[in-house]
Amino acid sequence: MPGDVLNLVAGVLAARGGDEAVAAVIGARLPLLHRRATAFTAAHHAEVYGLVPGRPSPAAAWLHDRHGPGLDPLLLAALDGGQLLAVLREEPSGCAAFRVVHALLTGHDGLLGDPVATWRELAAGPGGAETASAFLGHLALFTGMRPVDRTSLDTEQVWWTAVLDAGLPPGALADAGYFAAALPDEVWLPLVRRRAVHSPAQKDAGRVAERAAAHPREPDALLLAVYVLTRPPPKARTTATSAATPAPCCKEPKPCPSPTARPRPRSCARH
Repeated sequence: MPGDVLNLVAGVLAARGGDEAVAAVIGARLPLLHRRATAFTAAHHAEVYGLVPGRPSPAAAWLHDRHGPGLDPLLLAALDGGQLLAVLREEPSGCAAFRVVHALLTGHDGLLGDPVATWRELAAGPGGAETASAFLGHLALFTGMRPVDRTSLDTEQVWWTAVLDAGLPPGALADAGYFAAALPDEVWLPLVRRRAVHSPAQKDAGRVAERAAAHPREPDALLLAVYVLTRPPPKARTTATSAATPAPCCKEPKPCPSPTARPRPRSCARH
């Protein structure tokens, strides 16, 4: 990119780096800067890629822009992992979550680090169980859509197994019911049975029960049916976790009205 243009951007960042309008303008061009001006972005890493709560930045604007540049896993990988997790804690099924799940499904398995440790980080703090559950449900719904550019074949199995192994509090797996349409039976049945033992109340329970009933000779299916039919429905989101409500581009998954209907998150960015 021309040096005079980069000098102008540097001057604007120095003078008005925390301005929301400036962050939005630069954020819309962040993928281009990331690819064509690597020396510049490295020299201004904190101002360009920072995700500090309450402070606008080009990276934050890009993450939350539903109409902006398309999905960019390599740009996402340039962000600070701890700061990105903090964003996911605030919006576990919003635009940032959409971009993260897409990256995980397209070969960027190490984006968030160790899955078990990531789940524990997501569940830390007030409302952590519901936050983790919301992100898990977003992953389940997105994988159920079978994106055409997917390359990682076992992402949902790895991350669902990890959340079971993370020792999270009850309720952290309530949204795993949405995996009922995303995995083959031999993978789904053992995992969903473990999930039911951990968090009996679950979303999309009708679809889960319907699928389990199709395998009357499977021990996991019989145990699952008992849990689904005898446990209470999941509790509604609490006021304390209302901050995790997703941005308008990706509505939080809601319970299905019938076993044959399933909500789908709207895409946050163009493919």
